[in-house]
Amino acid sequence: MRYGDDQHWLEIEEYRNGNTVAIRDQKVEENGRIWNSDYVMNFAAGKMHIQLDRCFTGDANDLDQEFSTPHFLTLLIEEGHLKTDGDLQVAREPISVDKNNSDLLARVIKGESSYQRRWCMCLRLNGASIQLT
Repeated sequence: MRYGDDQHWLEIEEYRNGNTVAIRDQKVEENGRIWNSDYVMNFAAGKMHIQLDRCFTGDANDLDQEFSTPHFLTLLIEEGHLKTDGDLQVAREPISVDKNNSDLLARVIKGESSYQRRWCMCLRLNGASIQLT
């Protein structure tokens, strides 16, 4: 089932044989940013997969790093339903790597730390942004 319009829609798929429900929420902003929030709940396993993604249309005119946690994810964080990933807490705000906590990034690069969740690093070099995932 799909609800909404071309600018903001919600689609729900039920997979009864797998005891699973998948939901995608997509919002297209006037500046060309497209926000996708995917939620897949596997009731048999008691697990939920959440994936957040931002992409851009070909005529995007705003490539800033602004981000807002989706409301549903905020509720899960505030109620304490999301587990930590190793030594990383799940939080509404991004973790910025700077000289005070660069050891976090160094441990990942050296293979001393690894994480279950996919995460990305945004680096700014000479005014250009580079995103590593």
